[in-house]
Amino acid sequence: PLTGVGFRATATPEVIHQFYPSATPRAVHSIWFEVLSQTGFPGFFVWVSMQIMGIINIRRIRRMARGDPSRAWADDLARMAEVSMIAYLVGGSFLSLGYYDMYFTLLIILASVPAVLKAPAKAAMPSRNIAATRTAGAAPAIAWRIRREAR
Repeated sequence: PLTGVGFRATATPEVIHQFYPSATPRAVHSIWFEVLSQTGFPGFFVWVSMQIMGIINIRRIRRMARGDPSRAWADDLARMAEVSMIAYLVGGSFLSLGYYDMYFTLLIILASVPAVLKAPAKAAMPSRNIAATRTAGAAPAIAWRIRREAR
C-alpha cells in the first residue's frame, strides 16, 4: 500500500496470520524493502532523503575542513562517516537493520559538525605551566598556585 503496513508488521505473527493464515513471519532482509514495506512510499522517501542529507553533510564538512590543519579531525570524521554509510547501505541490502540507532546517531553527528565548524574559534585554554604564567602575568584565578609554590 501507499502508506505501508506499520513498524515491524512484516515480522508480527498476528498481522501476518490476519491476511495469510498459513504463512510464517519472516524478516525482509533488506533495509530498502524493510523501510518501504513498513512506512510506504512517503516514509521511504523521507528515509532516502536522510541518506542524501548525510552525503551532502559529508561533502560540506570536507569542503569546510579543506586546507586547515586545525580542522583535520573534521575531514577524518567525514571520511570515516562516508565509509560507515557505504558499509551500512551496502550491507543493509542483505540485513533487516532499517532503524539501526547507531547509524541515526552518525547522521545526527554529521548534521551538527558544520555548525561546529562555522562557530568562531575560541581562545586557547590557559596554560597550566606555572613558569609561563609568571612571565605572562598570573591571572587572579591561578595566583594561589604561585603563592603556594613560593612558600
